[in-house]
Amino acid sequence: VSFLVQRVRVMTFKCYTKPPNTTESLRNITGEYWLTIEGRRIIRVFQSWDTTKVFTYAVYWGLAFMIMNVIVSQYTLVFLSWLIEWTSGLNLGVVTIILVGVGMTMFLLPPVPGVPIYLTLGIVIIPVGREIMGIFWSICYA
Repeated sequence: VSFLVQRVRVMTFKCYTKPPNTTESLRNITGEYWLTIEGRRIIRVFQSWDTTKVFTYAVYWGLAFMIMNVIVSQYTLVFLSWLIEWTSGLNLGVVTIILVGVGMTMFLLPPVPGVPIYLTLGIVIIPVGREIMGIFWSICYA
């Protein structure tokens, strides 16, 4: 953005008037530079960084991203599969309380996807509720 602002300032259009050079922020904005003062200041800050440390932190953030988005998602599916097996023989009220508690807890965790939680509710509650309420009302209940 700084580059584009500076290029527009360098061009001379009849409808464009140059700003006065009276304020400190507007001095030295025309002519030989490709960036504005703010853009040059940001580049100097970036150049002062220790690039080895920046790249090391980038790798750490990449690993954290992989752990949170890939590995946690896979273990979520394994946990929910185990939960389906464990709750399949329980009472409808107990199953509902367990799945609502687990679902609320898992929804509060940012890396956990929401779709498997919905599928688990549908997979468990419909077969358990079919014996008590029938298929139509167990679908409505789920």
